[in-house]
Formats: sequence, C-alpha cells, structure tokens
Amino acid sequence: MIYEDDFVDYKEGSVGKALYEQSKNMYEEGLKYLTTTLLLSGCNCLCAGCVSATVGALLMTEGYEYLYLFDLGIY
Repeated sequence: MIYEDDFVDYKEGSVGKALYEQSKNMYEEGLKYLTTTLLLSGCNCLCAGCVSATVGALLMTEGYEYLYLFDLGIY
C-alpha cells in the first residue's frame, strides 16, 4: 500500500521507488496466482468456492473426477 508520506521526498526518488516496488509486487502476486490456478487445473478433484481462480482452473483442466463448488454468498 502506498501512503501519502511516500510521495513527499522527491529528492530521494521515493515516488519512483514506490511505483517500482508496487509493480514488482503486482507481477509476483500475479505469477503466484496463475501458478496456483495451473496447479489446481492438474488435480483430479476440486472443492472450491465460486471465485475467478476456480473458473480459470475449470477452463484449463480436461475435467475433474470429483467436483464440488460451494456458494456462500458475495465474496
């Protein structure tokens, strides 16, 4: 999370550093998300909530032997 204090010191380059760290973190988090989704798609069984990673795994798999999707409301 970027706070207002991060944008005060322009001499140190805090704006660029904060944006760089944010973009690097977003890349790493996205990569972990895709890796997890790919691993889920390779399983034989899936018990998951109705979220986007579940949809991604369903699109990438050739099918599950057992599948249970639960819906607990708005996520």
